[in-house]
Amino acid sequence: MRQATCAVMMFGAVLLCDVGVWAKPHALAIVVGNNQPSRGDLDPLRFADDDAFRYADYFRYVAQDVLLLARADQESSALYPGDPPLPPTRSNVLDAIDGSVAKAEEHASAGDDVVVYFVFSGHGSYDAEGRGFLHLEDGKLTTRDLFYHLISRSTSFRLVLVVDACNAGFLVKSRGETAVRRPAGPPTLEMESYENVGLVLSSSSTGEVKEWGRYLAGIFSHQVRSALTGAADADGDSRITFQELASFAAAANAKVDNPALKLTPYIRPPLSTPDMPLVDLSIAAFPATLNISLDEPAKVTIYRQNMVRIADFNLSARHTVQVALATSTEHYVVVGEKTEYLVPDGLFGIFELDSLEKREPVEVSSRGVDQYYLERLFQVPYDRDFAAQYLSGPYQSSLIFERSYEKPWWDNSLGWSLSGLSLALLGVSGAFYYQAADERVAALSTPWADEKASHNSTISKYNDISLASAIAGGVSAAGAAALFLFDRPTESVRIEPKVGPGIDIRPAPGGAVVEGRF
Repeated sequence: MRQATCAVMMFGAVLLCDVGVWAKPHALAIVVGNNQPSRGDLDPLRFADDDAFRYADYFRYVAQDVLLLARADQESSALYPGDPPLPPTRSNVLDAIDGSVAKAEEHASAGDDVVVYFVFSGHGSYDAEGRGFLHLEDGKLTTRDLFYHLISRSTSFRLVLVVDACNAGFLVKSRGETAVRRPAGPPTLEMESYENVGLVLSSSSTGEVKEWGRYLAGIFSHQVRSALTGAADADGDSRITFQELASFAAAANAKVDNPALKLTPYIRPPLSTPDMPLVDLSIAAFPATLNISLDEPAKVTIYRQNMVRIADFNLSARHTVQVALATSTEHYVVVGEKTEYLVPDGLFGIFELDSLEKREPVEVSSRGVDQYYLERLFQVPYDRDFAAQYLSGPYQSSLIFERSYEKPWWDNSLGWSLSGLSLALLGVSGAFYYQAADERVAALSTPWADEKASHNSTISKYNDISLASAIAGGVSAAGAAALFLFDRPTESVRIEPKVGPGIDIRPAPGGAVVEGRF
């Protein structure tokens, strides 16, 4: 009896220990969308506000605290009724970041496993000195702001930055690089040094935001949200990793061959936890899960009742995805071009696509359909095989970039070369000047006219050489001074974050083998 009691007590102690060390997940999201640039040389965007509303709608099922900062235009106000959110001003955004960080620190100190999402959709630019910033309604959100208010304070929690903006790459490259802009000063934000930060950054060959009226959204933001519904889940474990998102985006954009329109996003997980999921749908609060499996590959599009597009993906034959849905309104699932399934309002739980009402597709409204995107986006089927091929090859190289560092003023090899040349020329000038002086003494001391003439000829030659060397030395000295004052030489450093695949998935005859994670 006594032994049984001790065993029970020991088992209870183990349970208490397990409860004590178990970390409860807690997520916070700050979502910012801004159509209006803070300077006049950029055109307003059309759908950054729509993206912010849709990101916020998504994260309300994933995060416990969601802050939305956006100003809806007239069209968007009709799509997203309700109390308007805070406008995306500089003071509002910084207050939202500070408040969310304080909450995150509080939950982390209580032992929770905390992740903070910062999501931005809008314009991004470089200033005259090559420093990147995001456009807010009344000013800038700079890399300094992000560092001091968010990144440097994230040591007790994990941070995910999702930025769909022109030049979003400034968060990793730190400085602008063009023919007319030189990096200015050493970079202070080297993201690879913050191993708890994950990055999801849009980009393209031109660095511009790509929007499409058919989506009523930014193309990259729509792809991210499509992936996070579950369409990117290559191994079927309900955890959408950064690597799965990267391979999903690669498949979505694979047929876009115009380099000015092709997206080349930069997506990598926190380097300290490369297998961290962007979202874990198994613990999210979505009320319904739709299992989709097709006999033939086909494009799948999911709409809400108001024709707002929720997700697009190209599903491989017999590859099953589980898509999370909020069923506060009816949804439509369009497969190919001729088949549509109705997801009724109020449906809860897990259900199969074939169990839904099947009908002819309804007409879909859009704002300015671009035929090029229509024919090329989401044309490659996404499944385990594609993810395996992408993660074992192009993914790692997609994370490599070069960052240009500005050298200090004294680290200028051309300047020092000109300085050395100047000193050498001035030395030559001085040497011939003194040689001319010696010849002058010799000319004065000789009584013979022919010797005086010879010395005077030599004096003239030495003086010419001395003067020419002095002028050349002065020009070299002026050139060296100009280089030290105005030239800022740079050097490029290759940055290659070391990230494992996150999911151990590899090609195999007739399919793929999934071997789990790290």
